[in-house]
Amino acid sequence: MMRTVKPVPYNVKMRDGPNYGKTVRGVFNDHTHQFVTEGYTVFRNFIPKEMIEFTMDVWKTIEHHPLADQLLEAEVEAIPNGPESSKYTTTAGHTMPMGVAMHRYIHKKLRKEFDMQLVETYSYSRKYTRGSYLRAHADRPSCEVSATICLDYQSDDNEPWVIWVDNTRNWVDEDISQCFDETQGIPIRHRKSIPVKLEVGDLLLYQGPNVVHWRDTFIGNHSYHMFLHFVTDYVSNLGAVNNEKTNGMFRVQDSDAYGDVRMVLANDGRPNRYVQSDDSTVERQEMERWSKVYESLHGQKHRFVNNYDQLEFEKIEE
Repeated sequence: MMRTVKPVPYNVKMRDGPNYGKTVRGVFNDHTHQFVTEGYTVFRNFIPKEMIEFTMDVWKTIEHHPLADQLLEAEVEAIPNGPESSKYTTTAGHTMPMGVAMHRYIHKKLRKEFDMQLVETYSYSRKYTRGSYLRAHADRPSCEVSATICLDYQSDDNEPWVIWVDNTRNWVDEDISQCFDETQGIPIRHRKSIPVKLEVGDLLLYQGPNVVHWRDTFIGNHSYHMFLHFVTDYVSNLGAVNNEKTNGMFRVQDSDAYGDVRMVLANDGRPNRYVQSDDSTVERQEMERWSKVYESLHGQKHRFVNNYDQLEFEKIEE
């Protein structure tokens, strides 16, 4: 597959772990370097207009369908503990047809633009309306590499709704319930966080569990967004199911369906990309067991999610 972003050579030094002090030569592009070192990167004009139009046609057709209420949920809150005025201002759906298709499209395109081997977990589609609010939070392990896109908006100032990202620390081992006071709770003029404006077609890629993110109150009629989540091979193989440890990672054996190793977080614990959720499946039960082990790792979650702090980069000038 032809690459569209020129790779750059780097020396990568290990600052932690079993390879402490070792230096290896790596080749990857500037988007990947920024994602690893700063926690996020923005791809401008990433999605063509025709793909946006196709996706919105599907979404709006579902909105007007007689069964729309069964497909799209009227959410009480996008994230708990937002302002009272923000309640019931969003409708959303897990694994919606347009989200599944966009997820695959983005995945394939990122193979040419982003130097990591990604595994799809799940997609989520949400329409925000006037008064919507997204409280500061970080994501769970299934969102190790997260993409957010805006497909259409109508705001009072004709500007896209800003998403804020905070990369002042690695939040994965922090008590996320307290992160609001140190990020979104700070007046805008005093924030050290980064405001990102995404026009239709742009894509923000960020480290979901590491980077706290939020949106302040939306002033406008509507803003359509999708969240497309991935894990890397490293994280997805951390499955505490049969307690077989391999190189510090737990693996799941399932030779019948997936060969030697099945990735626990692949499809977010679903048997395939098309199923919304089914707690009775083996895949879901195994992911739940993995999640319990992960949640018990107080102060050690960084070992298993986005463990990029151990890497030191030096660009090789040629």
